[in-house]
Amino acid sequence: MTYTPIAKGTSDWDVPVNAAFSDHEARITQNTTDIATNSSAISSKVSKSGDTMTGLLIVNNPSSISLIAQANGTSNLAEFKNSSGTVRTAINPTGNLQTSSTAFITTGMQVGSTNTDFGNGTGGIIGVDDATAVPNANPTGGVIIYSEGGFLKIRMADGKVVNLANLATVDFQAQDHGLIGWTQDPAGLNADGAISTSGVVYLSKILVRQATTISNLVVTVQTAGATLTAGQNWIGLYGPTGTKLQEVNMDSDFTSIGTKTKAITPTAVSAGHVYLAILTNGTTPPRFLYGNGTSASALNINLLPSGGAPRFVDSGAGQTTLPASITLSSAATNASARWGAIF
Repeated sequence: MTYTPIAKGTSDWDVPVNAAFSDHEARITQNTTDIATNSSAISSKVSKSGDTMTGLLIVNNPSSISLIAQANGTSNLAEFKNSSGTVRTAINPTGNLQTSSTAFITTGMQVGSTNTDFGNGTGGIIGVDDATAVPNANPTGGVIIYSEGGFLKIRMADGKVVNLANLATVDFQAQDHGLIGWTQDPAGLNADGAISTSGVVYLSKILVRQATTISNLVVTVQTAGATLTAGQNWIGLYGPTGTKLQEVNMDSDFTSIGTKTKAITPTAVSAGHVYLAILTNGTTPPRFLYGNGTSASALNINLLPSGGAPRFVDSGAGQTTLPASITLSSAATNASARWGAIF
């Protein structure tokens, strides 16, 4: 409004005064309209504490959640663009994170759970929970990686499922035969059988790839024993430090040829290794399926003396029962590796 002074001596003031008030009223009306419009625009962007509005940001919510963003069902919940204005990372309308940029994770990541399972590890670790339902359809143009029963597996586009625990070599593994572990693939063993000396404990190392429970011990008799001493023929299970875990008598089993499977009290063991022990006593001890090794030092290379966990050894003389413990680091290395398995 332009101020126009009323001339001195004007007798009729009502005309300019009324004009001034009319102009002022019009401005008040316009300002009121503008304030309402601006308030509406502001409220569509930011809400006050505790408000809930579709597509809005809620700060300091009384529910104790400091920040809530709710999508409208069609547009992305959030978008992050590069300097050119291209969306590189977004949270889509259903809350899924989508990124076409490299993701950097400076600590561990857990897949399948909100509880970390890093085995006390720290740093760059990925924990993967077992799948609640394993994949039963083939991927297209890629693979599916998942865990089942504690084993990392890959489902290929052709439907083949690879258990990574079986990829130590391309050869047959104990798991391919339904076993937890064995001393070596029996396909390459010597058919003649290894001679046993009465009273000597023969130990063969078996790898255990993951924590499990052993319920059976397996050995193969190539030549039957004769006139065996009752109560003095055994197979047993020893822990990684040479402590006896289980034993079972084999008096009658050693008098006939064939693979002998003997049940033991189910025994939980950690990932690492155990030992299968064989002890015979009698006039003619049995012969056992064994490996083609010709050098005891080669079979146990770098495992003795500092390692203290040899692969094939024998211990003692004149023993009639399996001892409670065996000092592995001082046991004699043995090239005639007797075959055995566990499951």
